[in-house]
Amino acid sequence: MEKKILSINKKSFVHIIKDDITNHYEVIKKIGEGSYGKIYKAKHKISNEIRAMKQIEKKKIINMIAFKKEIEILSYLDHPNIIKLFEVYEDSKYFYLINEICNGGELLNKILKRKKENNPIKEKEAANIFRQLIYSISYLHNMNIVHRDLKPENILFINEDINSEIKVIDFGFSIEFHNISKHKNLSSKVGTVYYMSPEILEGHYNELCDIWSCGVILYMILCSCPPFQGNNDKEIYQNIKDGKVNFIQNEWKSIHQNVKDLILNMLCPDNKRLNAKKILTNNWINNKNSDIKNEIGINIQSILDYQNMNILKKIILIFISWRLNDEEVKNIKNFFYLIDKDKKGTLNINDLSKGLGKLVNENNLNEKNNKIDFNDLNIENIFKSIDLEHNGKINYTEFIAALIDKNIYLKDEKLNEAFDAFDTESNGKICVKDIKHFLNIQDNNNDNMIEEWIKENDFNNDGNIDFNDFKIMMMK
Repeated sequence: MEKKILSINKKSFVHIIKDDITNHYEVIKKIGEGSYGKIYKAKHKISNEIRAMKQIEKKKIINMIAFKKEIEILSYLDHPNIIKLFEVYEDSKYFYLINEICNGGELLNKILKRKKENNPIKEKEAANIFRQLIYSISYLHNMNIVHRDLKPENILFINEDINSEIKVIDFGFSIEFHNISKHKNLSSKVGTVYYMSPEILEGHYNELCDIWSCGVILYMILCSCPPFQGNNDKEIYQNIKDGKVNFIQNEWKSIHQNVKDLILNMLCPDNKRLNAKKILTNNWINNKNSDIKNEIGINIQSILDYQNMNILKKIILIFISWRLNDEEVKNIKNFFYLIDKDKKGTLNINDLSKGLGKLVNENNLNEKNNKIDFNDLNIENIFKSIDLEHNGKINYTEFIAALIDKNIYLKDEKLNEAFDAFDTESNGKICVKDIKHFLNIQDNNNDNMIEEWIKENDFNNDGNIDFNDFKIMMMK
């Protein structure tokens, strides 16, 4: 009898947990504050991982449906340059959003600081920042999501290194819709005044409003001020509608014409505006990022082992992979960038095939005896073994899970946090009910299959998976 296919994605891992957050996190200090609430640095009590905790007062939430929609969108976005949402806690007064932490500050602060130091951001650094921004927007638009509030304040750096990667944040104005690019079927006038496109002001727009915002951001990165200014909102709106972009500041004298042309092709009427995919082919972006390292440094055996793992272990690995920090997945992330040729933020079977070819070549260069013949690999089976969502593409976290080194995922703190998350009743055992609750499975159609998962990994035959069973499963 053929097993029922169950689609697994990381959206299942983000829950609204009604509990006292101090049972799970130790608050370290406040690191930010806004009209929505406060942001704290907090430490997870089991894994000791440092994360950002966004505290939002319930009575200040104007539209609860929109707020929960933002959580839903963040829960399934899966891209190396988009902020990760791990979990949400709720008590009588507050919601607490637990995100990955970025210690490098906002792009706006970097722009202003460098201006003050008379050390403006140069083209090479600007191209690196902008490439990551457009890559994330290409992914969003491919997922039929429009951000609608892109601005330097909503772009964070992971650390203070000059080559730090970025994360796009704040999806409060984001919206999901279909027929993208074909119809201008959005009308709400949302966003921040300096970055709003003329068609938003007209109340008739589509996802290309994000590209306009990106054009404004690139202009600001290079000359430290927005292209459309005014003494009040009305003047700014009028200048945006006029759409006249000039490059008269001193900073522009040394900047290549290709950059100016790129900006003009974003700050133009939407029927002439470049889309994200086209921008990523721009010579300026690619030439300035031409020295990105192509080294892989990944053992192909990891992905071959993953192919033969049982489904429950794969689910656990996806959970662990989602919570790894950027340094822990650095090689895998760079490899993902390298083989995602279409820059959609997901991989198809051709991307994987070419990527495995690179891994085979590297493996055979480094191994004398254990050489692998690429023709012996069943690419289709490998692809299916990674695509647990069964959507015909490999998402970023699925890719990490298939390639992550066991020395990382077998760390005690990783296993302890994963077991605690799946042990939803906190009784030291994982049963069918726990797995269904954690994966948000409402019906009973998959109970027999989940019982098989339990039985396969119940090494002491007590009908459940205790922590010892759990460790054995992960180490096998």
